[in-house]
Amino acid sequence: MRISGLFAKITATALVLTISAFAFFAFSQEIPKSSDEIRVGISYGASSSDTVEIKSDCGFDIASAQSDFQHYDVSSVIGKASSSGITLSTKLGGNILSAAKGQEIIISNENALLTVGNTSYRGKIILFINSSGKITVVNKLPVDDYLKGVLPYEVFTSWPEETLKAMAIVARTYAVKAMISSSHASDGFDICASTHCQSYGGTAKETERTNNAVLETSGCIITYNNEVATTPYFSSAGYYTESVSSGWGSSAELFPYLTSVYNPYEDYRRITNGKWENVVSKNDVINHVSSFYREKLSGNITDISYERQENGYINSASITDSSGKTIKLNTSSSVRSFFGDLVKSANFGIAETYVPSGRSTPAVTVISANGTYEMTNIGGYDYIDSEGQKKCLGVESVYVFDGKGSGHGIGLSQYGAKYMADAGFSYEEIISTYFPGTELSYLE
Repeated sequence: MRISGLFAKITATALVLTISAFAFFAFSQEIPKSSDEIRVGISYGASSSDTVEIKSDCGFDIASAQSDFQHYDVSSVIGKASSSGITLSTKLGGNILSAAKGQEIIISNENALLTVGNTSYRGKIILFINSSGKITVVNKLPVDDYLKGVLPYEVFTSWPEETLKAMAIVARTYAVKAMISSSHASDGFDICASTHCQSYGGTAKETERTNNAVLETSGCIITYNNEVATTPYFSSAGYYTESVSSGWGSSAELFPYLTSVYNPYEDYRRITNGKWENVVSKNDVINHVSSFYREKLSGNITDISYERQENGYINSASITDSSGKTIKLNTSSSVRSFFGDLVKSANFGIAETYVPSGRSTPAVTVISANGTYEMTNIGGYDYIDSEGQKKCLGVESVYVFDGKGSGHGIGLSQYGAKYMADAGFSYEEIISTYFPGTELSYLE
């Protein structure tokens, strides 16, 4: 369906906003209505199992493709996978209904939360058999109810109200975009509950402040040229964000609003992982490289060359090992991935220096024409002790990884949004800073 109706449109350019009257405009892509429900993957793939138990304090309304909703006044139902499909029964074994492969069982109760494992959820729970023969669990619910379970996991609930509102809009836009087109479509849902998409924990951490931020911005999303924008976000940037072209290799023409922006209000030195440093010996770098890249190398890393942009991010690097193999990295996200736990973001530099070697002797007694004295932490000479002749190394070469920020760096910096709100900026101004040229629009 295409949206063509009444919208409140807010044009956001730089930090200057113009709020227009209600206006008619049509999106140029299909977009859900505000009343449409999102499908969230709770358990799927490797996390799925043969058996799932759902609990409720007020019974269940249960249906499948072949049957209408019927109420069952029990406190627990159990889904079990079989070679033919899925069977739902009571805890005592009484059969409720069955669904063949490719069909869903829908479990609902408008007056109560549904609990899967130790987590309670609003909306419906949907069960079906996946390609591995196990049960995929999906939570289907209104987008705003979903966001109530996202915000407490993505931001600190004590943060300023304007930050919470900005995050509600960014997260809502991310969710609506997933409802239109999703990498999880083949899994049977729109969006997953992990950091791969957006962290979602049901009702477990809901708070009044975050719920209010969702409700007070209800239906508000970010658009560009009348289409739903792509709205990634991350922890902190260190003043500058990264562009989508340098970060992920995506088209700058398609995503002109995902460009590198400067936010002087982000006090990254006061942020956990906002300013970081790691010192590692040259021979030990290979042990920190991500397994994906480590398998492509045959020996220790002997050379690292890179280009650093004006915003501080490294988007091009060449890594050579002792066997002569070279890996070329062409985006800042691949650079960040390559160096594994040595870096928090791709906004860093590498310096080569020397430190006292742990393999040097604490002190060496030297006898000379001037008498006897001790030398420490020097290299380049041989000495003899009770175990035989040895070489004093004195110092060793190390790499210092010195960086700022945490995350992929593209889109909105969560800490940057927090410090902007502290400085008195509104959620509209926060969004216009991190997604320049976009608009705020309301779903039908």
